[in-house]
Amino acid sequence: MLVILPTFRRHEELALSVESVLRADVRKVENPRLCVVSNHPPSHGKVKSIIDAAAARCPEADRWQIDFVYRELTLPPAENWYGAITDNAHEEEIVFLHGDDDIMLPWGLEVRVRAMESHASEILTSPFVSGLLYDGEYCYPPAIAEKDDVRRVPELADVLGCAPFIGSSCFRYTEGFRMALKNAMQICEGQTWIAVDDRKLFLPFYIPLVAATLGVPVSGIDTSCVVRGTSLDEVIHAPFACRGWNNAYLYGAVHDLLSQQPLAAFPIAAHFSRQYLQGAMKGFFTVLADGRLTWPKRREWLQRFAGFIPRYPREVLGSCRLVVSESLRLRSIRVKVKLRSQRRCLSRDWFESLYKHQPAAS
Repeated sequence: MLVILPTFRRHEELALSVESVLRADVRKVENPRLCVVSNHPPSHGKVKSIIDAAAARCPEADRWQIDFVYRELTLPPAENWYGAITDNAHEEEIVFLHGDDDIMLPWGLEVRVRAMESHASEILTSPFVSGLLYDGEYCYPPAIAEKDDVRRVPELADVLGCAPFIGSSCFRYTEGFRMALKNAMQICEGQTWIAVDDRKLFLPFYIPLVAATLGVPVSGIDTSCVVRGTSLDEVIHAPFACRGWNNAYLYGAVHDLLSQQPLAAFPIAAHFSRQYLQGAMKGFFTVLADGRLTWPKRREWLQRFAGFIPRYPREVLGSCRLVVSESLRLRSIRVKVKLRSQRRCLSRDWFESLYKHQPAAS
């Protein structure tokens, strides 16, 4: 088993992220390896010292083989993530991508390894994307996506549709995964309405979908295994429209994906494509209606989304009725966001509490 942890300049968050991996339950996992990929050359020494200090604090680190990769030049994020897989994974090895500001829950590795083996899966999706795929079929995600839940139960954070994150799936390094990755990369390049630097950020979503069309075994798991780490603080302190924008951008991209071949040929694709269009429009209109945003910020977000509308003018017009319903919700949303923004979700004390009271994994 290989955990790849790419990092750039999130030095404050990196220590807890690494510790969460090293302290995860791997007693039933053979040959656990952690590969830290530093993608910011000036930070290589800092990253090495952070990892060494984290390992020294964790007696569990003795179970792990810890390797380092130092990029000579900074790569775009997705090329860094998936390049690290192809460069470091062994054939048939189970591979996890883990964000440098995400927290691996204590059961997060063992539960997913066991699920992959029991389902004979080559790709396993978390609750964040298991609403799209489950055992090679489509299903609905757990009904726990209310953002208020994050403050009370932060381990549900990987259900949030705030933005794609790299830990939303895990893989077995096989020819099937490599084919899915290659085809998903090609689809990303074809989404010219998305900014060049952003296109491949959606690969964690695209790979399971493309894999299913290629006959690669894909399954889902409804056990939350990853917390969106210290970025939860960013989520909670951001204006609601920022999260609405992230949703719109993601949903619009997946709608576009499901409208293209070969995915469009699947009968169920049209149904889910409509759902994602609705999600895109809700987020889009939330940005328009949120009066707290300055015009330059609103214009920046709308310009990024502008390429989507000419591609689907009829569908967008058909969704305009959502403006009214979203506008009516904004007043109550503002109150909730103001209350939530007074509190941080992650601290060292909270992190340590994970290991004092470990909930039973389902």
